Amino acid sequence: YIEVSLTVPATEATANKALEKFLARQLGIKSEAIEVIAGHSAPQKLVSIVGLSPQEVTQRLTSQV
Repeated sequence: YIEVSLTVPATEATANKALEKFLARQLGIKSEAIEVIAGHSAPQKLVSIVGLSPQEVTQRLTSQV
């Protein structure tokens, strides 16, 4: 579980795309490898990240802090 707060308008497409771009930048991968797969219009979202294991995602995100 990772919590991310964004300062973009809460419209569905805008917030989801901003989240995908943010995660891609933080993980060092292309945004096309990230997709919101659940919670499209909800504050909590489930994201698919292609090409990285859950452990790699956690490691890359925690090394950014």
